[in-house]
Amino acid sequence: MLSEQKFKDLVDTTESSISFNDNDIELEFLYNHYRIPYTTSLSQYQIISHLGEQIKIHLIPGNLKAIYLWGLRDQVIIRSILDDQPLQPYLSILNRILEVINMEDKILPLESEEEWRMAIRNVKDDNTICGKNYVLDIEYFKKLFPRQFSVASSAKVLRNYGYKLEVKDGKICIEESEQEKVARSIECDIQLMGGLEIARRLFSLIQNLYDPEQERYHLVRRLEGLNKNTQPEIPIGYLLNLCVKHLEKSPILSPNPKENWERMVKLATSFTSVLDVQPYNSFQLYFKTLDNLSEFLQEIAVYDSIFCLNQLRPSDVPRILRGLFSLINVDDINKIQVQLGWIPEQAILVAEAILNIDVDKLSPIIFTKEQVKDQLPDLDTTVIEKILDIYCHSHNQANSEYKIPTDFRDKKYTFFLKPLLKLDRGKYVLMDRSWCSPAFYEALVDTLKNIKIPPQIHDKMGDYLERFVKEQLQTLKIKYSYGDYSVDSRKYQTSKQQGECDIIIESDDTIIFIEIKKKPLTNKAKGGCDATIFADLAGSLLDSQIQLGWHEIIIRSEGYLELTPNNEPNNKYRLELNRRSIERVTLTLLDFGGFQARNFLYQFLQLMLSTSSIEALDSPAKEIIDRSKINEKLPMFLKQHEHLKSLNPRQEQFPFYDCWFLSLPQFLILIDDLSEKKSIKKLLDQTKYISTTSLNFYFEYATAKKLLH
Repeated sequence: MLSEQKFKDLVDTTESSISFNDNDIELEFLYNHYRIPYTTSLSQYQIISHLGEQIKIHLIPGNLKAIYLWGLRDQVIIRSILDDQPLQPYLSILNRILEVINMEDKILPLESEEEWRMAIRNVKDDNTICGKNYVLDIEYFKKLFPRQFSVASSAKVLRNYGYKLEVKDGKICIEESEQEKVARSIECDIQLMGGLEIARRLFSLIQNLYDPEQERYHLVRRLEGLNKNTQPEIPIGYLLNLCVKHLEKSPILSPNPKENWERMVKLATSFTSVLDVQPYNSFQLYFKTLDNLSEFLQEIAVYDSIFCLNQLRPSDVPRILRGLFSLINVDDINKIQVQLGWIPEQAILVAEAILNIDVDKLSPIIFTKEQVKDQLPDLDTTVIEKILDIYCHSHNQANSEYKIPTDFRDKKYTFFLKPLLKLDRGKYVLMDRSWCSPAFYEALVDTLKNIKIPPQIHDKMGDYLERFVKEQLQTLKIKYSYGDYSVDSRKYQTSKQQGECDIIIESDDTIIFIEIKKKPLTNKAKGGCDATIFADLAGSLLDSQIQLGWHEIIIRSEGYLELTPNNEPNNKYRLELNRRSIERVTLTLLDFGGFQARNFLYQFLQLMLSTSSIEALDSPAKEIIDRSKINEKLPMFLKQHEHLKSLNPRQEQFPFYDCWFLSLPQFLILIDDLSEKKSIKKLLDQTKYISTTSLNFYFEYATAKKLLH
């Protein structure tokens, strides 16, 4: 770490080695002063370059990660706003140092005073020669450092409200007990107006973001380039998750609802802003290193949890549920009927009926069981009541322990488990069709898991998902193949004796390998636990890409794969490469949010090539990492990459350009656009060549469609 005060003391006690006005600059004097050899040509640029090199020479190499310099800069900026500390000349000095130091470098600690003084002296000389002053233009400052300015300004709001916080290593730190005090204040305003009223107002704020074709709100990162004065966002997801806690309680009649609303929004926005997970320009999503990867993973997960909503196209709910649960065998269906009094198909019919109530309403929907019964006259009322019970949270139990944004990781976030809440007089609430749609699956699978019928249903979901995807392809008349193939373990130096291709889709110029993974992004990961994020990505993205990598290595080496579907030796299929390109698709059951964006996927897999292990600083994190076996997979991943480079020259420059990380809901949206003119490959390509920096597949796909039309 780098001490802010130590750095400031060094700057204050170090003078420039030259002193003259810019009008008096004598280039020959400067060349002699810095002992730069010259003959006839003299230039100020060469002197500035020399000083930059001298800064590097004095600070590198060391044993301290250079990334701490960025933290020190943030610390200086934030403290200048929050504590009215002087900003200059410290910011200018740091900015010049950061211009010549790379994030991957190792620097000397501030205790190496003489070296640091020499570096600072060179910066001050540079400023003197260039005629730079230390006058602060506050508006320019806001545009140059919008993130730091917003975070510091939000921290000041919290401090003015009386909450305790401190700045440490360029970050705002608030004790958990203090965070809970902030959350209680926010919840007080929600109680005053009522959770239902606050929810209605929040949905009215995002109505213009609703996409009727995808049936979802495009709540995404909307980033500009540099020098844009972006404002902190309202944490829609966080506030709605607090609303469900207070939906069933009668509101306290507020004498001034406008004041309550504005105070709640201001406090919640400031509270989530200081978590510092909101990006303020597109460059914050690129140029990641292993040193800041963990922080990047946490930012993506927590941003998605508090600013976005996990959604599913409502019209896909019955389609997905039928596709998965219709694969349960007849004996188990009969056992479910005996144990629960209903069968999965009836539960799907009830879900469909609920989602057909007020289909155009973009806010909480209140309904009764009679409205469901009207749509299902042949279904017994008792059966409907039993199914509504499994879809509905117990009284005052939804998110009952949820307070602060990162409570996802402590199992305090429970609303996602069931789609409905119950009001008085036999009324139910569906908070929003798109937001609550994923919970129908969660409620149904959790109910079957509790009665253990069918046994190990979670373990079977991978097979159910694979069969469902194949059925969807058959329905759309898309030809596909699959099967096992033999592996020469000696030739390919692997313990694998056999490979398995889940799904293969071919065209004249492309082979698409699809690997199915049921592994979800867990709530602990959504709450920002970096070790769990690594584990979840290892069990889904990395694991599947290694499997897909073997398919590509062998077909490129041999020119073909000899596939045997369903272990039927008389039903073999020879998959020929025929100089075709290869696309590798990881397909998960549920969404992984921003982690499924192509610009994240590319950076993450690239960084996995540059390390042999993921470090964990504490024992619990180490245990999670060890369980995921990610460090066992990394050497194999690198070995595959080296092998592919020898087979495909493009692998050197664009190793993961043809890789995808999609979910089933995303895949359904994709294949619904298939036509004679648009193959799966062409639809994938629509988002392959553009990036909105939203880290959101749905938004990028919708944007690409608009551009093409």
